[in-house]
Amino acid sequence: VPEAFGLIAIVSVLISGFTLFTDFGIARSIMREPDGDTDRFLRAAWLVKISRGAMIASGVLVSALLLWIFGPAYAPPGTVYADPVLPGLIAVSALMPLILGFESTARELTARRMLIQYTAALEIVSRACAILAMICFAWINPTVWALLAGMLTGPLVKTIGTHVFLPGPRMAFVWDKDIADRLWQYGKWLMGSSIFVFFANSADKFILGSFLDAAALGLFVIASIWIEAGAMVIARLSDQVGFPAISEVLRNRPKDAPRLYRKFQSVIDAICISGFLVMHFGGQTFINLLYTPTYQEAGSYLAILSVRFLALRYNGLNGLLMNLGNS
Repeated sequence: VPEAFGLIAIVSVLISGFTLFTDFGIARSIMREPDGDTDRFLRAAWLVKISRGAMIASGVLVSALLLWIFGPAYAPPGTVYADPVLPGLIAVSALMPLILGFESTARELTARRMLIQYTAALEIVSRACAILAMICFAWINPTVWALLAGMLTGPLVKTIGTHVFLPGPRMAFVWDKDIADRLWQYGKWLMGSSIFVFFANSADKFILGSFLDAAALGLFVIASIWIEAGAMVIARLSDQVGFPAISEVLRNRPKDAPRLYRKFQSVIDAICISGFLVMHFGGQTFINLLYTPTYQEAGSYLAILSVRFLALRYNGLNGLLMNLGNS
């Protein structure tokens, strides 16, 4: 039912917020630092990554506790925040950042070395397991908890896979103050920009949650899911193809960087314009084909939200600036 998507959207936005507020570019540092592929750097970065995951999980748990205590008295009646199920969902979802914190930094190493086939295969397997978990859980208990089951299964499979299947050193707890300082010096500015990214991408759901019930918010979220799917394609191309490619060129043959950047940007522009045209003019048909009549209103939202594709072209410029060290 639409209500389930409204509830899970708030959970996702909360985790996304804490994730972005603590984002200081560990993956990008591994890709651009000259010694980012050494065992010591990767293990030291892994310890920092685990600490960050624990910090995010703690923030999510505190949010669940505050909502459970103050929600009944202060949340507008009939809105998502007044739903008694939401605090429990948020509390259980704290497992997700905790699990992802233990991801091996071999994942970032494969990106640095442009071994995209490994990360792509792992991504497909983890997504497939997440969908299978959702279907099985929904078969037994068709509630919002089925969506959360998938949200937890995917990261668990991916985290295990980074340790078992990806090429790279075996992880161990290594503390190196110099490496930690370098990660912080490069990434501290990213935390500031990430706060703006969070509000740009997710403030709508937080605000609408104060005015809409879970069903109405769910229709808006259905449209957002498809826009975010397109945005994820562009982000993956920028982060896993464009960023490491430009990193390699800047390290070894910097004179070729402008030509490579222009070539990559032209591909991203074509994808962004195509995404906008398809979703703006064909969004309603898309929703009509995939969903029951209950969800048809989402088509109108899809046409409006499609404008976001036109701004996504700047992801490549973002990656270029960070590759140059200008975080």
